[in-house]
Amino acid sequence: MFTSLSPRLFVASNHDNSEPGIKKAGELEAMASLLETFMSKFKCETDKQFYQEVAESYRAAAREVLRRNS
Repeated sequence: MFTSLSPRLFVASNHDNSEPGIKKAGELEAMASLLETFMSKFKCETDKQFYQEVAESYRAAAREVLRRNS
């Protein structure tokens, strides 16, 4: 049983036959979404901006992974 208040997001497939790049891209996208979910709880605008940039970096990395695998 999880006692954490944070939601667990699993975008990527857990099947053994899935391509590693697709799974990695899904994990990066899930991390970006998770960050954006919690950004509203930050009071400091500087922190919000920092984590928005981190989320954008995760999404850019996910796009790059998918581009390399296509």
